[in-house]
Amino acid sequence: ESCSICSTDCGSCSSGGGSGGGGGGGSTTTTTTASGVERTTTKTNFYSNLQAGTRYEFTSDNDNIQISKISFTATTDSPSAQISVSTLSANPTSTEAGSTFAFLEIEQAGAASLSSITIDFFVTKAWLTQNNLDPTSVKLYRYVNNEWTALNTKQGLELEDRVVCRCPYLGIQ
Repeated sequence: ESCSICSTDCGSCSSGGGSGGGGGGGSTTTTTTASGVERTTTKTNFYSNLQAGTRYEFTSDNDNIQISKISFTATTDSPSAQISVSTLSANPTSTEAGSTFAFLEIEQAGAASLSSITIDFFVTKAWLTQNNLDPTSVKLYRYVNNEWTALNTKQGLELEDRVVCRCPYLGIQ
């Protein structure tokens, strides 16, 4: 699953703990994607004994991972799940990406079925200023069927050095 944080028609979508249903753990590694793009920072949260209808969160305070939170609901009981978010060094596809703040990869492992997924992510004000962009133009894009598709992104908090946005997400593969 690839996604990107962009302001225009664009391209692809660490250490710490987690929360919810036995969540936690984390690691920082440098590996490559199937297309050979380097994963520069990865955070993985592990969840155990997920209960259907319960809301869980993946959280990160690592500035190298531009996603601060992924919230989701387990749709079935499951013994375990794992969510990993990686920052990529480049566009993992051959499809043009346009003006892009970051390329990210979001992966789920385990038997859990998830729904009601929302993603909170940030873009720095310095990057917006450098690219002469308005915060309301920021979009999260998902790479599906060989094209980048904009998600319904809403601007949230405006902090001193960044703008935090939120969008619903259709699923993590």
